[in-house]
Amino acid sequence: MQIVYGEKLNKEKESLVSAISQECGVLKDTACLLVYRNIQNVEQAKNFLNPSKNNFHNPYLFSQMQTAVDVINEVVNKGGNILIFGDYDADGICATTTLNFALNEMGITPILIVPEREDGYGLSVEKILSIHSKTPIDLLITVDCGISEKQAIEQLKEKGICVIVTDHHEPPNILPDCIIINPKTIGETYPFDGLCGAGVAYKLATALIGEKAEKYLDIVAVATVADSMQLTGENRDIVFEGLKLFNNGNMRPVFKYLLGESDKQVNAGSLAWIIAPRVNAGGRMGDANASLKLFISKDENQIKNLSKMLNEYNVLRQTECERVFEQAILQIKQKELYRNPAICVVGEDWSAGVVGIVASKVVEAYNRPAIIFAKQDGHLKGSARSVDHINIFNAIDSAKEHLIDFGGHSQAAGVSVEIEKFEHFYNALNEYIYKLYGDVELDKKIYCDWEINTPVSLDFAREINLLEPFGVGNKKPVFCTEVDNLLQVFPLKENSPHYTFYTKAMQMLYFNAENSLELLNLPVKKKIIFDVNYSVFRSTESVKGFVKQVIPDYNDLAFLSPYLLRDQLLNLLNEQCELKEVDYKSDLIEKGYGTVYAISNVETLNKYDTNGLSIHLFSPEQSAGRNCIVFALRDLPEEYKKVVYLDKPIACKQTHAEQYLVKGINAFESLKNLDFSREAFGQIYNCLCGFCDKPFYNSAWFVTANNCPFDKTLVLIASEVFLELGFFTIEKGKLIRQQGEKNALTNSVIYSKILNIKGV
Repeated sequence: MQIVYGEKLNKEKESLVSAISQECGVLKDTACLLVYRNIQNVEQAKNFLNPSKNNFHNPYLFSQMQTAVDVINEVVNKGGNILIFGDYDADGICATTTLNFALNEMGITPILIVPEREDGYGLSVEKILSIHSKTPIDLLITVDCGISEKQAIEQLKEKGICVIVTDHHEPPNILPDCIIINPKTIGETYPFDGLCGAGVAYKLATALIGEKAEKYLDIVAVATVADSMQLTGENRDIVFEGLKLFNNGNMRPVFKYLLGESDKQVNAGSLAWIIAPRVNAGGRMGDANASLKLFISKDENQIKNLSKMLNEYNVLRQTECERVFEQAILQIKQKELYRNPAICVVGEDWSAGVVGIVASKVVEAYNRPAIIFAKQDGHLKGSARSVDHINIFNAIDSAKEHLIDFGGHSQAAGVSVEIEKFEHFYNALNEYIYKLYGDVELDKKIYCDWEINTPVSLDFAREINLLEPFGVGNKKPVFCTEVDNLLQVFPLKENSPHYTFYTKAMQMLYFNAENSLELLNLPVKKKIIFDVNYSVFRSTESVKGFVKQVIPDYNDLAFLSPYLLRDQLLNLLNEQCELKEVDYKSDLIEKGYGTVYAISNVETLNKYDTNGLSIHLFSPEQSAGRNCIVFALRDLPEEYKKVVYLDKPIACKQTHAEQYLVKGINAFESLKNLDFSREAFGQIYNCLCGFCDKPFYNSAWFVTANNCPFDKTLVLIASEVFLELGFFTIEKGKLIRQQGEKNALTNSVIYSKILNIKGV
C-alpha cells in the first residue's frame, strides 16, 4: 500500500492559499484543501464555499436551447403529443421524471417510455412507432440517451416525428440530424460539460418553466450522485440545493419511504448508498417502470408499496451480485486474467442488470479496468469500469471495429460484441492499454491530503464541513498521522467490534477493527489513515478521526523477529508440509506472477537481491498474483501457485501451492542453544504470573513491550507453550492465570516439536 500525498505547493500556489484564506475568511489549511481541489482563484473559492442556485449557468447558453424551446412551445400550442424516452437507470428515471413534471407545469401530459434492460440501451424504434400508429407523436424528446442513435432517429423522422436529443454521454463522430442538447458535443457553448442526463433535462426544464423547475432539484441531485458525476462546478450547486429540499422538513414521499423515514440529516452519501441503489434496482431486476411509477405517482399508498417493492428488488440484486462476483473471480483466477492490462469475463447465465456493479468490484479487487459480459440475444452485453488514470471509453473506442455498439465516458461504458469477436476485441483492448499505459500498476494507492501530527482544532473540523457535499471529484479530505506503540487500544463498549485509541492528532474511532488489532499493536511506526468528523451533542462540540486504514512501516525490520518466531510456533500446531529443496542463488528472487518468497528470519533478507519486490507481513496485501516477499506467511491467495522459502522455517503449513526450500539457510539455528528444562520454564511461569491482568495482546507483543530477566526468545516460546496447555488465557487484551491448571510440558505439541528440532 502506497500513500500518495497532495502536491507540494509552489510559491504561486502558496500565494493563492494565502489570498483565499484572507479573502474567504478561512484557515490556511482549509484554503490549501481548496487549492488541492483545483480551485484556481479567489472567485472560484468563494463559489465553492458558497454553493447555490445563484451559481447556475443560464440554460440558453446551450447553443440549441432556444430552438428546442421554440419547437416544444409550438407543439404545446397546437395541442400535439410529446413522448419522452429515457434510460432504465437512476439517471434516466430521474431525467424522465424531471422533464415530465416540467411539461405537466405547461399543461402537457407526455407519453413516457423507459425501456427495460432486456430491450437494450437506446431508442426502441419499434415500440415508439407502435405508439405512433395509435397516438400520433409530434415530438420525441430523449433524456440520458440518443446521442449515438443517428440511424434510429432518421427512421423516426421519416415517420414525421420531430426529435430533440438531450444527453450527456460522449458523442460519436457523426451526430444525429436533429436538435441536440448535450454539453459534450464539439463546439457546444455551454460552460460546464459534467452534467448528468437529469442535469441536462433540468436545464431544458428551466428554459421552459423558469424557477418553477427548482422544486425538482432533489430528483436531479439523486441522479447526479447515482451516475457518479463529479461534484464540482454546477453539479456541486445542484446537489447542494437538492439536499436543502431533502432537509427542509417537507421531503418528497418517494424519498421518505426509500430512506426508511430516517430523521437523520440527508447528505450526498445518503443519496449514493441508500436511495440510488434502490432506484437502480428496478432496472437491474427487469422492472425499470416500477421506479418510474414510484417517481411520478401522487398516491402515497402506491408510493409506499412501490418503495417496498424496490427495497425487495435491491435485496435480490445484492444476492445476484454476490453470485456473479464469486463466479467472475473464479474465472479470473482459473484463467489468470489478472495478468492482463484489463480483465474481461463472460457469464452464461449472468444478469445484465448487475454486471456494472460486479465490474466495479473487480476493479477494486485487481486495480485494473474490467468489463463483465452477460450473454443476451445471441451476443455479449458488457459493462465496463476503470481505475482513475485509465480512460476506458478511449480504450474501447480503439477496438470498436470488433463491436456492435458502445457508449459511455472515461470511467464507465456499455459494450455490445458478437460472441465470435470477443477474443479479437479483448486482445485489441489489452494491446491499446498496454501500449498507452504500460504494465498496469497493481499496488494500491491511498490518497491523503497531508500528514498531521499535532492536535486538529475544532475550527478546522468545522471548516472541513464547508466542503460538503462530498463525492466523486470532491472526496472528503483524508489525512494520516504517525504513531509508534499503541498501548491503549480498547473497545468502545464491552464485546464491541469497534475500537478507539488516541494519537497526537485526536481520538480515533476504528469501526469493525477486530481483524486489524494485530496491526494496531505491532511495536513499530504506523501510519493511521483517517478523516475528520465534527459533531455537536447537547451543545458540546467534539472532533474525532474515523480510521480508514492502518499501514505499518516495514522499513525497520528488527521488530519483526518475535512475530516471525511466534508464527512459526503456531505453525507447529498445523499439518506440516514437505518442502522440495532447491539450490541457493542470490538472484533467486524474480519479478513476475504467481510466486511468494517466504522469509522466517529478518536477517535472511540481507542475503538476497529483492529485485524491487514489495514486502508484506503474514500475507500479500492484494491478491492479484504479482510476485512478492512475505514475512511469516500465513495466508496464500489462490493466484499464487508457488512458495519459495528463502530460509528453513521451524514449520510450514500445507497450502494449495508447490512449496520449495532454499538449501543451506536455517532460520532458527540459535534455538539449539536455549535452555528448555522444566526449571527454566518454571522461572518464566512465575515471571508471567506477575504480569497477570496487565496488557498482553500476544507473546510477541509482550516480549517487545516488557522486560523479563530471561532470554526474550525463550520467554516467547514458554508463553506459547503455557497458552497451549491452558495455564494462561488472553481475555480482552489481558493475561489471565488459570488457577489449579496442571499439565506436563511434554503434552505441548509446541514444546515436544521444539525439543525434536533441538535434537533432544
